[in-house]
Amino acid sequence: MNIMSPSSILTLALAALPCAPALAQDGVPGNRSRAHAPRAPQGHQMKLDGRVDPDEWAPAGMLGSLTQVRPVEGVVPSHQTQVYFLQDGTTLHVGIVCLDEPDQVRARQMDRDAFVRFDDVVEMWFDTFRDQQSAYWFQITAGGSRGDALITSGGRGFNKRWDGVWDAKSRVTERGWEAEIAIPFQTLAFDSKNSSWGFNLRRKRVANGEESRWSGAYEGNRFFLLTAGGVLAGLQNLDQGLGLEVVPYLRGDLMVPYQAGGHTTNGSLAMGGDVSLRPTPESNLRITLATDFAETEVDERRINLTRFPLFFPEKRGFFLEDAGIFEFGSPGNRRGLVPFFSRTIGRSSDGQPVPITGGAKYSARLGDWNVGLLDVLVEDWGEGYDVPQKNFSVARVTRRMGEEGLVGVIATHGLADARGTSTTLGLDMRLSDGEFLGEGRPAALWAYGLFSENKEQGEEATRGGAFGLEGTLRTREWRHELQVNQVDQDFDPALGFVRRTGIIDMGWESNFRKQLGEEGILRSVNASVAIDATKDLEGTEDSWTLPLQPLGLEFQSEDELEYEVHQIVEHISEAYDLTDGVPVAPGRYEMTRHFLSLESSDRRDYSGEVELEWGDFFGGHMMRWRVTPMVIPGPNYRVGLSWSDASGNVPGGEFRAQAASLDLDFSFTPNLSWKNLVQYDTDSEDIGFQSRVRWIRSPGQNLFLVGQGGWTKYGLDSFERREQALSLKLSWSLRF
Repeated sequence: MNIMSPSSILTLALAALPCAPALAQDGVPGNRSRAHAPRAPQGHQMKLDGRVDPDEWAPAGMLGSLTQVRPVEGVVPSHQTQVYFLQDGTTLHVGIVCLDEPDQVRARQMDRDAFVRFDDVVEMWFDTFRDQQSAYWFQITAGGSRGDALITSGGRGFNKRWDGVWDAKSRVTERGWEAEIAIPFQTLAFDSKNSSWGFNLRRKRVANGEESRWSGAYEGNRFFLLTAGGVLAGLQNLDQGLGLEVVPYLRGDLMVPYQAGGHTTNGSLAMGGDVSLRPTPESNLRITLATDFAETEVDERRINLTRFPLFFPEKRGFFLEDAGIFEFGSPGNRRGLVPFFSRTIGRSSDGQPVPITGGAKYSARLGDWNVGLLDVLVEDWGEGYDVPQKNFSVARVTRRMGEEGLVGVIATHGLADARGTSTTLGLDMRLSDGEFLGEGRPAALWAYGLFSENKEQGEEATRGGAFGLEGTLRTREWRHELQVNQVDQDFDPALGFVRRTGIIDMGWESNFRKQLGEEGILRSVNASVAIDATKDLEGTEDSWTLPLQPLGLEFQSEDELEYEVHQIVEHISEAYDLTDGVPVAPGRYEMTRHFLSLESSDRRDYSGEVELEWGDFFGGHMMRWRVTPMVIPGPNYRVGLSWSDASGNVPGGEFRAQAASLDLDFSFTPNLSWKNLVQYDTDSEDIGFQSRVRWIRSPGQNLFLVGQGGWTKYGLDSFERREQALSLKLSWSLRF
């Protein structure tokens, strides 16, 4: 019996996708690019000051030249970049010199984990297991902002809320701008038997909107595509010490609960922390006690006029560590259906925090196998529940298939907000080929199946399943995606997230983007067409949407203009409220809606975006607009405003919903920042604020001062002050 190869299976599975013809390109394939990180001579000292001194970096290995990707693919960059590597057994040192005119360098962002769109920046990732499945990502800007993230799913998953212990400094010099990075090997998990890692690096220059890369410099390759990286060699005999890290914290709180006629003040003191042990460089056991998330940023408020819940990302540190190992299925479906969504742990169904007593997490990469185990214990659920503690467990195991494939299973156990049991089981698979149609033309296929069983005390058990398939294909100018999902009515992963049940959902999208170079008014043009259709499980039409984007323009100034029109049909089987007292009645609705957006270039000190949506809306009309102006005049502060407004009418009445936020952020140094966020929305009629000071005393040592509270609307015009809180938290990392 002949067994088809993964490439043959992938070819058949993607045959339904429209394909642009492969275009011949010159250049060295990305997986042949190679660099070396030599061992520093005995006694050689490195000083992290942001200046790449030739004598200090003399023993280092040097990265080869970068290649421009945008605005012109395949040419020499307008300004060269010099990158050096050196390791001393405990730390990987990276030196960067971005040659430029000093007055052309943009250096306006300093704060940790900034969303960098406004500064010159160098980014890099390290595939430390060289399995093309996951990687660590780091960035440094000319202004000194440091950022890190975990890359998963071969480059489709990106978790920027992960914080590693490392250091970097940058400065503007007479050569342009320079940076030095020091990454302790204790911060990374890696294959101790392999002396080479997957690696890639890119530089973005704001002055002319230029992007250049070291490896896989093709428009069809996303920078995060791990199969397009090169090789960084020389990483042998690395020392992680005992592999033990203890991260204790101390926290003090001052609570002011306001009540009619006055208020009282309450204070408290708490302590706890995490302990991490790496028995080997490939594995990690983390234990948390009296888990605390006082420093976690609050969620963004949004307007929701749909029948379905919104997805909000996880932001808590304990759950973010090694989160990629627990990811399941295709990245394109993870905001609609996931069997494990860590936000369900430590939160009640109405979003209120539930204290976590403790937990343990084990992650390991054992050859071709990845293993993730999680167990968390939470405290009393409160009034109405007599269970003193609740336990949640998750297990995830995957196995690599060939160079880029993956097959895995997942199991979760635990029922939130109720007494009883809940179990979810799943199987998923990924096939991918980074050179499916040649260099810069990757393709991937995902498939999954899930089963859930839920049984509350005194009730009959309910069971349901879900399965799906997704395929993607990219070329230099085209991106195609095709997906099919079916979710049973009773499918309910208690520790997961499901946007809709009882449906079959089918979708296809093709997007075209053409780079036009540096001549003329336009830099690029793009257009797209898609269709998304859902039916109930009996095959009756539920809804379909035909989005068409005939116009997408990027100007040489990097301003962007886009227009879309959507043809929509929706069947509403049960009435639901848009806002209080304004229902959408059951029925079949045919609608046409228009979308227009204008985004200004990030080169300016003043930038922003305007979005408009208008057209038919469930038997009436609607208009939605959103403006997000931003001011960044220098490296020390940033002001951002977001205002959303949706209004219109349906047969059930007129409606209006608004949401607004104001960001006022100060960066005194790359290690000291003060962020302030004020939000309001007409759904909750609540004004909330969070003020957050972060001082990084040294890598791994953080001091947070967080104040939050707000005012709730009563009557037509009055607001009553609600509980205010002030928290001071100190955490520090002790490594052995």
